[in-house]
Amino acid sequence: MNLKQTARRIPWVDILRGFLMFFVIYAHTTTNQDINNYIYSFHMPAFFVVSGMTFAFNKERSILPYLKKKVLALVVPYFLLNLYVSPIWYWTTQFGAEPSQKLWQLAVGVLLSNKATGFRMASNTTWFICCLFLADLFFFLIWRKCRSDVAVVIGCLLVTGTAYACGILAKPGGGIWHVETAFTAMIFIMGGYLFLKYNDRIEAFLGRIGKVKTVLLILLLFAIGFMFFFWNGRVSMIADSYQNLGYFYGSAFATTFGIALCFILASRKNGFLKGMTLVNQVGKYTLPYIAFQVPLMRVLRHYIPFFGNEADWHRFVLSLVVFFGFLPVAMVIQNYLIPKRKKK
Repeated sequence: MNLKQTARRIPWVDILRGFLMFFVIYAHTTTNQDINNYIYSFHMPAFFVVSGMTFAFNKERSILPYLKKKVLALVVPYFLLNLYVSPIWYWTTQFGAEPSQKLWQLAVGVLLSNKATGFRMASNTTWFICCLFLADLFFFLIWRKCRSDVAVVIGCLLVTGTAYACGILAKPGGGIWHVETAFTAMIFIMGGYLFLKYNDRIEAFLGRIGKVKTVLLILLLFAIGFMFFFWNGRVSMIADSYQNLGYFYGSAFATTFGIALCFILASRKNGFLKGMTLVNQVGKYTLPYIAFQVPLMRVLRHYIPFFGNEADWHRFVLSLVVFFGFLPVAMVIQNYLIPKRKKK
């Protein structure tokens, strides 16, 4: 696949994003702690990897146009989504699912975008949007100064490594807009960027080794990811808590690339893309999902006894209902209620 010739949207990338969105939803409601811990080992890192994949299409070299593009794509939607979800937030405070705050406290929480500061947002899961904005910006600043991909890798590792060595990333829970987490996330963006930039070579390699060896490679990646997860234990990017950083990166990268190779392989099958149409659509409208999924699940658990049941299969059904049922609303919000950047 030549990035200069392909469309800006690659179906399996959107399917991957939609698939990951389901894991995010399920992780926020499952009562099985082992499943929850495993999902946390890769689900948010994978979203940063996907962001890096989309960066492979970036044509901007100047900081101001890129900054404007990212403000319109992420910062403006962040504030609007918190505004749109605030009625549901207020609703959940009435039956105790969310702590009550005064409006000025809520406004401060949205500005700071980190509940560890003591101020909560209307949707605390939108922390990811601000953190992604910073991580994208950090990566861009390094990328535009480097003449080769080797230099990009070295630059990202040096910046993140220096930040850790200086203790910048040592604060539990992170700072405003989760800036500390953004340094950690930048490495995942770098990985996604390189993965998609050299996707044609990766697919050619998979073609040479054949389907059987490709499946074995995927299984090996999942095994490596699970092994590092087992050694490392619970992690959380929102809490800026990673246990052993090497194990964290190993687990997240291995599992994410294993999933990506699954979709690359599956996309070659006739009917796969058609069968994954709904998942593909969710992948295109993840921003509203990020904001609304947890508040919606709180409402459903409170008013529908089936979803309030602690049995994990009840929570799995709840995740499916939100995943597929919210899609029409997400399409309306993203298409009509969030300003779009005008493409040249």
